[in-house]
Amino acid sequence: MDQMRRKLLEIAGKGLGLPCLCLALLAGMKGGPDYTEYLAWARAFASGRINDIPGEQGSVTGLPLALAGHGTGLLFAPADMVRGVAPAVDFRLIGWLAAVLTWLPLLDVVCRAAGHRRTAVLICSALFIGTPLGFYSFYAASETFAHALVAWLVWWVFMRRDWRLTDWLAAGCLAGLLVAVRPFLGIYGLAAFACGAWRTAVVRRKNRSELGVAAAAALAPVAIAVIQVMLVNGWMTGSPWRSPYDFGKGEFASLDIRHPELRAFLFHPWHGLFVYHPIFAAGLAALAVIGLGSGGTGRAAALLALLVVCVHVWGQASWYCWWMGEGTYGSRAMGPAAIVLGVALGAALGRGTAAPALRRVL
Repeated sequence: MDQMRRKLLEIAGKGLGLPCLCLALLAGMKGGPDYTEYLAWARAFASGRINDIPGEQGSVTGLPLALAGHGTGLLFAPADMVRGVAPAVDFRLIGWLAAVLTWLPLLDVVCRAAGHRRTAVLICSALFIGTPLGFYSFYAASETFAHALVAWLVWWVFMRRDWRLTDWLAAGCLAGLLVAVRPFLGIYGLAAFACGAWRTAVVRRKNRSELGVAAAAALAPVAIAVIQVMLVNGWMTGSPWRSPYDFGKGEFASLDIRHPELRAFLFHPWHGLFVYHPIFAAGLAALAVIGLGSGGTGRAAALLALLVVCVHVWGQASWYCWWMGEGTYGSRAMGPAAIVLGVALGAALGRGTAAPALRRVL
């Protein structure tokens, strides 16, 4: 009887767990930080008139000044476009879809990395509770879309080992959207392209011309996104090379990559990365152990992931408001890194050879 009960609970957990989570996310979805500004961009995209963006202050070009990223508004725009046809469609539904599309590939990749479903569920639960991934599953914001895009990039790298032209194009579209949403997060797209290039050149043994065609397919969507970002920068600051987030006067600079506040970013009692999210320390330890204990491609992939996460930390610590404002949970901008570190934890704690060493470290 007990065995049958356990079996029924296991079947119910597999069959009902994900739908229940999806319904819970839908019921709890709210507008996140800068939500109204993203909606203003969405309505401007839907109408085709940038002057529809409200604001008392104009940019140097005479257009409305908007600090919030236009890419998130672009992804919200479909909801505004169909509201006349389907009034029930709300912007929060788009945010909910992005949240669901974060956890589906992430659970799949962590499960494959760990080799055990229970370990994967445990890691994903820890990520949901202990990182911004869970918080932004209930608050529609640019982070919600960034998490989904990075999760699918990681899925493509981890699950699609034989990259064909369609894989390059899909990865390019994901990276392009990521650049539009958060330009700095393009580093995750570059890392995915590096992995794809290695597989195309080494695993499939394609020549340079075929690799060039694949790279062109991937870089075309990214180039479109970069042009779009530069165009918006020009509208807001007068220079395509300067972001609206880059401002200052005298000795103050909003962005200073030469003097990042690393100690505060990592250890400050208010929003410090390791203080609020100790699982990040565990994930970094996992990457380090895999990088030192593995060989060949495993070591290269771990070191590349570690480099990307470190660059992300450095860049975020260079921003004067590194905690990203009030009304947020912990280190708001580090959700994409949590996805990478979650996969590393799965690989190290699961069936990987680094598991015993990592357990000793932790």
